[in-house]
Amino acid sequence: MSGVLVTLLLGCGGPKPDAELTDSGTSEDTAANPNPDPAPWPHLAYPGVKSDEFSRGRMVNTWVGGAPVGARVLFYTSGTSMGEGPCEDDGHCFDILDPVLLGEAVSGEDEIATLVTDVAADEPFAHRYVQAVVEDPDSAARAFTNVLLRYVVATGADSPVSFSRMTSSHHPSPNTVGNTHTGGVAWIDYNNDYWSDLFVTNGADRQHFLFRNDGDGTFTDVSHLVPKPSQSIEDAGVKFGDLDNDGDSDIIVTADNPFFTSYVKNPSDGGPNMLYRNEGDGTFVEVAASAGIVDPRGWRTSSAALADIDNDGFLDLYLANWAVGVWPHENTDRMLLNRGDGTFDDVTEERGADGGGRDPLTVMFFDADLDGFSDLYVGNTAHVDEPPKFEPDDLFYRNDGGFFREVIAESPGMGDDAIAAMGMDVGDIDNDGDFDLYVTDFWNETPTLPKGNPLYLGHGDGTFSDNACEDRGVCVGYVSWPANFEDLDRDGDVDLVTGTQNDFMPDQVFINDGTGHFTYRLLGPLTNNAAHGGSTADYDGDGAVDLFFWNQASSSVLFRNDGIDDGEWLQLRLFGTVSNRDAIGAVVRATAGGVTQMRRVSGGDSAHSQRELIVHFGLGTHATAEVEITWPSGAVQTLGSIDADQLVFVDETAGVLTEDLTETTATWSASAEELTVTARSSFGGRTALSVDGDALTYDAAAVQHVHSVALVTVDPGSVEIVSERGGSWTVSTQVVP
Repeated sequence: MSGVLVTLLLGCGGPKPDAELTDSGTSEDTAANPNPDPAPWPHLAYPGVKSDEFSRGRMVNTWVGGAPVGARVLFYTSGTSMGEGPCEDDGHCFDILDPVLLGEAVSGEDEIATLVTDVAADEPFAHRYVQAVVEDPDSAARAFTNVLLRYVVATGADSPVSFSRMTSSHHPSPNTVGNTHTGGVAWIDYNNDYWSDLFVTNGADRQHFLFRNDGDGTFTDVSHLVPKPSQSIEDAGVKFGDLDNDGDSDIIVTADNPFFTSYVKNPSDGGPNMLYRNEGDGTFVEVAASAGIVDPRGWRTSSAALADIDNDGFLDLYLANWAVGVWPHENTDRMLLNRGDGTFDDVTEERGADGGGRDPLTVMFFDADLDGFSDLYVGNTAHVDEPPKFEPDDLFYRNDGGFFREVIAESPGMGDDAIAAMGMDVGDIDNDGDFDLYVTDFWNETPTLPKGNPLYLGHGDGTFSDNACEDRGVCVGYVSWPANFEDLDRDGDVDLVTGTQNDFMPDQVFINDGTGHFTYRLLGPLTNNAAHGGSTADYDGDGAVDLFFWNQASSSVLFRNDGIDDGEWLQLRLFGTVSNRDAIGAVVRATAGGVTQMRRVSGGDSAHSQRELIVHFGLGTHATAEVEITWPSGAVQTLGSIDADQLVFVDETAGVLTEDLTETTATWSASAEELTVTARSSFGGRTALSVDGDALTYDAAAVQHVHSVALVTVDPGSVEIVSERGGSWTVSTQVVP
């Protein structure tokens, strides 16, 4: 069968992948094959269809498509890593080690061979590699399919976490489009009421979206506040931060080109990036050109990341540029230094991080060596100089006091696993005091190419392990984009959620067992998505972290975490004074029950997206936690014991803040016999206020609490406003006609 390309599709208990499958073995093995060359076999490309995934040790509907009618198909599985497996007498070699025969089937008239069988799970996070051998009925020629990875999953029935798909008219569900490598969301609190609002990107000829969180679990569309300068702009992603330290967060939207096709030369030009400066009154002004974030060369920008790289108290910006299809590229990235007023100087050459002219899809700052300076990971699409030759080439820059040097060689094995790094996040998965890095990718089945979705375990000194995704159970056998570490079940360790780009590929929720090993839970609502972006926030303030996925060419979706666990929790919102106002880059540690967890205030994460500024901790059964904050300025602040189940506001200088009412009015109308009370809290909408036991209603549009009482026939003279947080304020009434 030497030299014959056989296109088959192997599916194991789930969606049919778009994998191309060839005759087996190395070139030497193939040349030694004594079988005669058969005629070309049918070339089929089935779309994905839904079928059952591995479930509680049972694998169903294992199938091969594209085989000749009547072909004998033998299905094999292995729980060990891929590698050069055993060879058969005819010189054909497996790509899996220790293959075990599951059974066999015959390809029918539809050219599909299906086998239903059981696969035992040795461990709760066990995975299985599957490979099939196809025998042509006429020539007896044999071909091996490529290898697929599938996890043995625990079903959602006994999951410690569940999600509900929020599809009412009061929840954001915008129709989103874009080229296959764009799409992102940002959980920005644009009006400072401490309810995270939602910005959603969109493709060319479509408006992007801004949804105001009304504080009662619902949203209002206020997209008119952030119009595109030109409808032709293709949004690539979005980030936010208080760039001018004036007390409100600004929005950065990176711009791509509507055209993208793999393996061809793509246009290098993109639309102008956008910067929406927050005016502090609920409005925005677009100032990208004057701020210096529009690429002067006109390059397409795939992503961005924010950090105060020199710890001068102002957020700086890294812009990632790409133009797939040409190597070497001239599309170097840009490092922009904040002048202190929200405008930027290009210091790319001076500061030493330009991306090498490669093709980044995702970039992220985090302090890998915990020295107080934010380091930079650049996740690239592997460049193609002789398609389909891939050369994975992620970059990792260590920040030495505001100047960067590329150090990925100091972590052997790091950065060479993701063929097309598309999203990433960091979290301390084993609570050992350092950040671990997870990069989403597309799965490539052959053993000679990297595995998708690598997990690099941090050592605390800025170096990382080789890919540990198999050992920890998070490799993922699908094309993945968004990813976030969050304690979804509030038990004291971060879990992981990833979204996949095809709607026939289920999204994954991986539950941490407390040691940094994960169990994959198949949750019904997290299916039928085409996720290319997404991130997390507790949008309804119930202490359970929620999720939003940006879906391509369909409605994007909000998922509410139902909070079915009974774990305690703690949330913190930080305000920098010496550090940047949004405290991006701060590292927060919470210790409960002798275990210390670590979080960071993010300047970008997931795929083209950014989580909210509020940091979340699950505390399990513990009612208090000791909290320590390392600010970007270098200051270390110890807060002492904090009670669970609350959002705490922390100032870099003043410490834990107490609530104050910044504006209050009480008016009594004799003619209407009505008393009206209004109040603005320093904690925005994240408080409950009452007068004489009657609750004030929060008005998100006005960012104030309001209450009217009818049939008040006598001027009360004054009223007392009481907060659920313990404060009380006496307000004198004003008499109006």
